[in-house]
Amino acid sequence: MLREQLIPLVRRIGPEPELAPARAARCASTVPGLALTRYVPRFPASVELGREAIVNWLEPTVQRFLTAPTP
Repeated sequence: MLREQLIPLVRRIGPEPELAPARAARCASTVPGLALTRYVPRFPASVELGREAIVNWLEPTVQRFLTAPTP
């Protein structure tokens, strides 16, 4: 999925297409991290988050990974 779907998307929307693999990898690690804490050890703080809260918390981070200038 990362190679076939996410990297091409990041190449189109990111400011530096050559950094698409690194940016895609950062995004791909963030979302599964929340899913892991929510469904495997079932951390209460993760389990209690509703859909809107998840989007509100993750969106700025994913957006930054995709489009922010390279630090």
